[in-house]
Amino acid sequence: MTYADEKARRFPSITSRSFLAIAITFTLTTIALYLTPDELEHWHYILQRLFYLPIIVAGLSLGWRGGAIVSVSASFVYLVRHETSGPFDR
Repeated sequence: MTYADEKARRFPSITSRSFLAIAITFTLTTIALYLTPDELEHWHYILQRLFYLPIIVAGLSLGWRGGAIVSVSASFVYLVRHETSGPFDR
C-alpha cells in the first residue's frame, strides 16, 4: 500500500454535497434554537435532537473524526445557548 492510499484511507475527503448538508443542517438548527422562546420547551427538545443530523452525516462522510468534531461543535452551541438563558433567569 502506498503512502497516498494509506492517507486516503485514514483521512477521507469531504465532498461539496456532504459539506453543504452538514453546514446547512447545523446552521438552520442553530438559528432555530436561538430564535425559539424559552417557553416552548417541547421545541427545544426537538431541536436538540435535530443536531444529530449533521453529526451523522459528518460521521458517515468523514469518519469518526468528522463526527467527533461536529458533535463537539454542536455541544458547544447548545451549551452556550442554555448558559446564556438558563431556567433560573426567568
